[in-house]
Amino acid sequence: MAGRKQVEEDYMRLAIEQARLSKPEDRRVHPKVGVVIAREGKQPVKAYRGKLAAGEHAEFTALERMKKGPMHGSTVFTTLEPCTTRKHPKQPCADRLIEHRVKRVVIGQLDPDPRIRGAGILPLRKHNVDVELFPTRLMEQLEEMNADFSRSREAIPTPRRIAVVVAAYEDKVFISKVLHKLLIECAKHQFECVVRLPNRDFSEEEQERHLEDTLKYANDY
Repeated sequence: MAGRKQVEEDYMRLAIEQARLSKPEDRRVHPKVGVVIAREGKQPVKAYRGKLAAGEHAEFTALERMKKGPMHGSTVFTTLEPCTTRKHPKQPCADRLIEHRVKRVVIGQLDPDPRIRGAGILPLRKHNVDVELFPTRLMEQLEEMNADFSRSREAIPTPRRIAVVVAAYEDKVFISKVLHKLLIECAKHQFECVVRLPNRDFSEEEQERHLEDTLKYANDY
């Protein structure tokens, strides 16, 4: 057991080393993120933010390098909580990890943004992905490394209200699973969710699309 624990800590340290190599895509403050994917009997795959292309997340890069091999049962060591929102057509890292059926995700630092902190863990656990954290001494290294990024995110004001337009469908308010999820997000972030009815009818597809867009907005905050 002690041997396995040391091996996993070595992977965590390797992920931290990768994070130090991160390349910012512009003058804004961005997090330094490193990832190591470990599979039994295979060489670990490592990546860092910006390695593949400017702005590409470390998890995305590592998963792209894993395309030729099976991911089922893998453990992902990531220095920052996986994202849950990306601009279309990019896909959130948490969703990618779920799709690739990884077994475990070990996180070095939670997202410093209080509006979305923990949002990357919930979907992983919902899909039976084990989630663990780096030891405290290693988390402190990452918190120091990303101190500027953390300060920039903690300073962002949190909006208190989100207006949601729900269309009337066959003279009834069409409440979809997406709206239900949105209401949960509002409650989690302590938003005031205002539901309004438009002046014309929308199809179910149009309503779903609108609510999906609104949910992405909520996650982005």
